[in-house]
Amino acid sequence: MKLEPTQFSLSPNVDRQLDQLLASWRQTRHLQPAQAARIRQAIVAVDADLPSDWWPKYAKRMNTMMAQVIKRTSPPRLNLSTYRWPMTVAD
Repeated sequence: MKLEPTQFSLSPNVDRQLDQLLASWRQTRHLQPAQAARIRQAIVAVDADLPSDWWPKYAKRMNTMMAQVIKRTSPPRLNLSTYRWPMTVAD
């Protein structure tokens, strides 16, 4: 994977060393094709018989729950119209 250089890019030597380190790590940690296929099949084989409107229903429940949590946990709002602002000190 080639990334476009940015203003914070690494020096070519460090970049090359990092590429070599990542390639070495990939060789030792990479799943064998058979392992990857078994994992994929275990995930894909799950029968997710969801109705066509599952997402809007889920989003509505999630939004409602988040609003309730925010309402319960947010600090009380200040009525700034009655707040006495400190006097500013002249230079």
